Amino acid sequence: MYIRTSQAMREQVSRAAALSGQGVSEYVRDVLAREARRTIEAHETIAIAEGDRDAFIEAMRKPPAWPEHMKAKVRRYRERIASE
Repeated sequence: MYIRTSQAMREQVSRAAALSGQGVSEYVRDVLAREARRTIEAHETIAIAEGDRDAFIEAMRKPPAWPEHMKAKVRRYRERIASE
């Protein structure tokens, strides 16, 4: 992987790598991997408040009954699919 950086950024990265006791390549790999994991986690994780979490779990355990008009639509759909 090749990236273009300014001289100032190269110096900053070199200094940070030295302060962390790593070579530049190792430092950059570690930072990239850490940030990639953080970005993925941020986009794949949903955080909700405790009360909302409990309500969600309860709704999954005991979903509300479907309204009659929706049940009728499902019946008609199944009948139409079965007849094809």
